[in-house]
Amino acid sequence: MAPSYFYLRPGAFDVIGFAYGKADGTPPRGARVKVRLVRSGRWVGEEDQAAELSHEDLAPRFVSAEEATEGTGTFVGSVICTARARPGGARVWDYGLVVGYKWESVTQQGWLDVNFCGHETSLRCNMDSTQDVAVEHFYRPTVYETFTAALNFLGELRVSELPATPEALVDLAAWVDDRLELFRVLIIEENWTEVDDIKKHFNASHESFVRVHQLILRRDVAAAVKAAHASSNRSNHQSRGERNSEADKRTPIPIEIREALPRQGSKQICLRFLSAQGCRGKNGSCVIKNLCHFKPAALPENVREFITKNYGGLSVDMQ
Repeated sequence: MAPSYFYLRPGAFDVIGFAYGKADGTPPRGARVKVRLVRSGRWVGEEDQAAELSHEDLAPRFVSAEEATEGTGTFVGSVICTARARPGGARVWDYGLVVGYKWESVTQQGWLDVNFCGHETSLRCNMDSTQDVAVEHFYRPTVYETFTAALNFLGELRVSELPATPEALVDLAAWVDDRLELFRVLIIEENWTEVDDIKKHFNASHESFVRVHQLILRRDVAAAVKAAHASSNRSNHQSRGERNSEADKRTPIPIEIREALPRQGSKQICLRFLSAQGCRGKNGSCVIKNLCHFKPAALPENVREFITKNYGGLSVDMQ
């Protein structure tokens, strides 16, 4: 039974880009078919691999055995280095992006549509002079995955409840630097197992981040306690100042009023005791030692007017 060949989209096999596949016989309609990778073109050095694909995925993608084994279509989407003659110049090795291809069944040759610095041209696909230099193929995916993990995690931290103080940002930056420095050292040592594990560090539950998180929270709590103490001290100082201010605002008593005040022995009567405000003294004693409390038989008119003007009026007993 003659095999069938197909030109497959990226993702059909574990390779980065277009590839050719091969199946035994003609795929039956509605069935899933085992398709093996054709190791040609960019993927000539790949190991054997296979995938199960549906008839609907394969039906529109039949190609000839000659095209599949040549592998021209595998270069689409990649960057190549190839020998070519530039317009008006000598033949040089040049770099370009492959944007399409053609297969000529008569001549059994493949042609690549290549964009060289904005100018597209068709070149015959010669495996001896066409070199694949696709970055995503030669760089290890773990590098991209690690930096993507770091970027995503830092994005999550931006909307978290983690304190955003200058000190906290310095701690986070130092932690990220430590992770990336370890990443670099492991690459130099070619310790690929641990290199691949670094992306797992960018996680809120990883022990390295838990330590720096706890440090930031402890510092934030300490700053909050210190601020609370400072606020309390300011409040106490302000209260004392207000009390002193109230004392400073006591109404001065003119000498003529003092001389007219009734006395009990050597002590003058307390004006507040006579007023509607009243005095805070208890048990008949004034808060000021050289003043006293008693109900005078008579109260001079100028004293009455002074109390009414400055203390809100006379007490009920004196009216």
